[in-house]
Amino acid sequence: MPEKKIIKKYLLFLLKKIVNTLDTYKCLLDYYLNFKKFKLFILKSGKDINHISKKNIAIYHIYTKSIDKDNKQFLDFISKKGFHIIISSALVLDQKSLKYLNNSEINYSLFYKNNVGRDIHSYKYFYESLIKINLNFDNILFCNDSLFFIEDLSESLSQKLDNFFNKEEKTVASLTINYRSHAHLGSFFLLIKNNQLILERLSKFFSNYLPISNREWSIKYGECGISDCLRYPNDFHISVFYPTTSLIKIKDIKKILLSAHLISIIKKEKLNPLIKKFLSDIYNFNLGNNCKEFSLEEENIIKSIYVDNLSQIIPEKYNPTHALALNLCLAGFPFLKKDLNKVYAKFSFTHIYSTLKACDLKEENIDYIIEGLSSKNYIESYSHMDILYRIKNELLPLF
Repeated sequence: MPEKKIIKKYLLFLLKKIVNTLDTYKCLLDYYLNFKKFKLFILKSGKDINHISKKNIAIYHIYTKSIDKDNKQFLDFISKKGFHIIISSALVLDQKSLKYLNNSEINYSLFYKNNVGRDIHSYKYFYESLIKINLNFDNILFCNDSLFFIEDLSESLSQKLDNFFNKEEKTVASLTINYRSHAHLGSFFLLIKNNQLILERLSKFFSNYLPISNREWSIKYGECGISDCLRYPNDFHISVFYPTTSLIKIKDIKKILLSAHLISIIKKEKLNPLIKKFLSDIYNFNLGNNCKEFSLEEENIIKSIYVDNLSQIIPEKYNPTHALALNLCLAGFPFLKKDLNKVYAKFSFTHIYSTLKACDLKEENIDYIIEGLSSKNYIESYSHMDILYRIKNELLPLF
């Protein structure tokens, strides 16, 4: 039996390598044979980049046909923080979304692009365009719509942005840093100040980067590449707004209890009996309503067990936006990955609901996120361990 599992694991690994290699060559061929489509960005509405007057510029890559609730809240949020938003859409937006943008008070430019190159392609094109026209900006933000924006938790992010803007020594910021495989800053929200040395580094990186559509290429050479050019050789002050140390700063005892429970799921271990006893009083769909009040002694016990659990798992070993996603929300992180259930299937919707409820989200906002995570866009329709289905759904479409 163990031998069969090893063989199956090896075959899945081999299949993944074959699929990725074939897809990489296919995407490279597409880049060189159809180079013009990688340069085609059409202004649909809003200002041309030559007429941007704001000192803060956001390049927002989106992959959607409709600007939904969380997109609107995020656009409104960064607009109020003083950003002109260059929206780079890989899909044609519906009329309702276009009407929303036209009637909004958001400073924006909406461009359509071909569905190639992923988010780093948008970052590269518009960064180089801004540099080419010598646009004078103070801060530039690279961001995409791969996360749900949780407006109810956005106050902490607002404060962190203000702190970044007001302190001259702070030069680069990201929401998270992922230490798995290759340490890198999250490219879904990367904020950079106008600094001559930084701009030189970025310009060199983007000029050498081939924005092909392969996912692993985009992560390895795009996301990790842009992170490396900013992090090494350690010339810049890197601010990580939500590091794993945020988990130790959770103060609400009910959130600590829930976070301890989530860690036991990550560790694949049975929940500590004491935590389980306390958790039973609050872990239900009405979390936060009529919950038990804990004595000081009970709170100290809960905190002690939680800190011990954190020290055992070494949070840096886990992907912060997937394995630690719900724990970070409990610590105030105002985002949730849209592919959470697809990439990291250990959390049930009960866990997600209870976490968002503990964070005091409005019921309508919780329902919106749950519905989004439940949609066919984010849940795989076949078992990721079934080799035949993997061949059918991943390998055959390449030919």
